[in-house]
Amino acid sequence: MTRGVFRYLVAPLVCVGLLSGCRFDMFDRREPWRAQAEEQCLAEKGVTVSAYVQPMSAIDGRGACGMEHPFKVSAFADGAVEVSPRATLACPMIRNLNGWLEEVVQPAAMAWLGQPVAGIRQMSSYSCRGMNGSASAKISEHAFGNALDIGAFV
Repeated sequence: MTRGVFRYLVAPLVCVGLLSGCRFDMFDRREPWRAQAEEQCLAEKGVTVSAYVQPMSAIDGRGACGMEHPFKVSAFADGAVEVSPRATLACPMIRNLNGWLEEVVQPAAMAWLGQPVAGIRQMSSYSCRGMNGSASAKISEHAFGNALDIGAFV
């Protein structure tokens, strides 16, 4: 009999102990400005839906994670720069990446390599996690579709 009671008393304490190291949890909520930034980007036509950029259903991840208007991206710059594997990103990130590719990456590639970048090998886009994958760290911008880890340019 005491083993059963012990199990019911100790199990919740163990769970609380394991979860206490987390910086974000399932009770966190997304800041309202994040949805507003997505809405503003869409209103400003920051993303053009195409064969390379497709809208997805809203992502309501654990706690604060997710996006109201996510996109699945297979290429940037109107299809000129392939992304592999496909990335799940928010409108502001797509707009900023397109600008960065046009204004910084492609001119540098032409100057140094004599040819434009044709592809990006990405390692991580949307992912509900802490920074650097640590559960005890501050929530990563990956959790909102605002980060893309680039492993290589091709």
